[in-house]
Amino acid sequence: MHDQYSTKVLIFLASICTLFFVNKCRAECPDIGVTASLGYVLHPDFGDDVAVLAGLADKALYEAKHHGKNTAVEYREGIG
Repeated sequence: MHDQYSTKVLIFLASICTLFFVNKCRAECPDIGVTASLGYVLHPDFGDDVAVLAGLADKALYEAKHHGKNTAVEYREGIG
């Protein structure tokens, strides 16, 4: 299990990546509406199998989309 500080740093970095992507797209294509959602899962907390981790990250992605635009969500038990 990751400590609380590491998890907060990861969440911060995921949010920064999401916002960077959106701002870059808006700057280069101002006539196109762009938003980004990000779902991620912590390794090895939820396994080592890449396919399983990708599926869990996908569930987190849909949770992020459910909560609104430009969000990042970490996978947790009970999502999806």
